[in-house]
Amino acid sequence: MIQAFGLVGAGFNLEEASSYLLKEVVRKGEDRTGKSIVDTNGIVIGLLVLNDEIELVVKWSEGLKQYVKGEFQESIEVLDD
Repeated sequence: MIQAFGLVGAGFNLEEASSYLLKEVVRKGEDRTGKSIVDTNGIVIGLLVLNDEIELVVKWSEGLKQYVKGEFQESIEVLDD
């Protein structure tokens, strides 16, 4: 079924996903004015393989969130080292 929608190969590969580990990230478009860095920034803390697709796990102050590649690229900005 996934192949019918052309999603095979559209996600992270292991090397690419691993390169994001321990990177600091923020949500694109979020107003960070007057907010603590703890409340606005997240850390990529892990990766999961679910249904043959690699997902990144980000730790935010409010909890954990999983992202597939498309969602990560659309909604998350990786901060420079």
